[in-house]
Amino acid sequence: MKYRRILLPIDLTDKNRQAVKQAIEMVDRNDGSITLLHVVETLDLPYEEMQDFYEQLADTASRKMEEIISQDMSGIQALYEVVFGRRTRSILSFATENESDVIILSSRRFDPNDDGSAVMTISHQVSIFAPCSVVLLK
Repeated sequence: MKYRRILLPIDLTDKNRQAVKQAIEMVDRNDGSITLLHVVETLDLPYEEMQDFYEQLADTASRKMEEIISQDMSGIQALYEVVFGRRTRSILSFATENESDVIILSSRRFDPNDDGSAVMTISHQVSIFAPCSVVLLK
């Protein structure tokens, strides 16, 4: 299967380096494009009360994603988006609306002896409910 529309949700931490690298390798093989997506998690308050704060977070995210694109993705068709909302729901909606072929996410390892509470991470939820293929990297 060719993955031409690659969605790369990132939280702007160093743990996303491997996902960025994987997305670049995949886009090189499939002559596609990468969309970096950052979700500014909103609180259960009226948006207007937190708007300035959310906009500051969005500006910071935009600058960091522009930096990733300019440093790591030159010569690749790449763009970025910042959206506001709940992270899992926003990632799934974005993937659906933009007809993403694959979502690449960083994930963490789980202890098999854990009580299971860690299973409902964002990466796990996205992998279950995604409208497309999902690659989880540890």
